[in-house]
Amino acid sequence: SSPRVCIECHADCLTCDGDSANDCVTCNTGGALPTLHKTDSGDSAGTCTTGTCPSTHYELTSSPRVCIECHADCLTCDGDSANDCVTCNTGGALPTLHKTDSGDSAGTCTTGTCPSTHYELTSSPRVCI
Repeated sequence: SSPRVCIECHADCLTCDGDSANDCVTCNTGGALPTLHKTDSGDSAGTCTTGTCPSTHYELTSSPRVCIECHADCLTCDGDSANDCVTCNTGGALPTLHKTDSGDSAGTCTTGTCPSTHYELTSSPRVCI
């Protein structure tokens, strides 16, 4: 059998699943409040920074702070699925945010007008409920 080889985590990581700065499972605090940025909520690892989550991410209610990137359809979000958009990523087209209920904070982004089963709020960008 071949010998085991252990490779040290990147300096930003307290624990890791690889040796790069993108492989942090937990962050090395270094005296500052760490923030772990993940591309997807299913990812086991991400990149460590300090500070708050950027607007293109949402923050998990956990300690230490973990930020997850919004779905590609969302500019801002409160989750990582396409149904969690708070504002839409325009992508060059006029976005429409579809919500199930007027009290919902998030919905799904599409382009075009509101379907006949929804009403349109007089807002910009377009919101259908």
